[in-house]
Amino acid sequence: MAAAPGGTKVLATTRGIDVQPAGSTSWQAATLNGPAPAGGFGFAGMTTDAQGVALPANPAAGTVWFTFDGGETWTPTRLS
Repeated sequence: MAAAPGGTKVLATTRGIDVQPAGSTSWQAATLNGPAPAGGFGFAGMTTDAQGVALPANPAAGTVWFTFDGGETWTPTRLS
């Protein structure tokens, strides 16, 4: 689990990523631009209010996921 400076929280789960926007009291599933990695996510962190990174639970998945909209949407990038 991670919190952005402005209060948004993100949670890495075995099924995806959940987000609780700043000021909200409820969690919602974030949009993943692609299928969630097998085993879900092992880490999610926010570096600013808008930007964050998530790592699959299995490093062999070969991707890093990024958000640029406060954790609402996540997009994978393949590692070479």
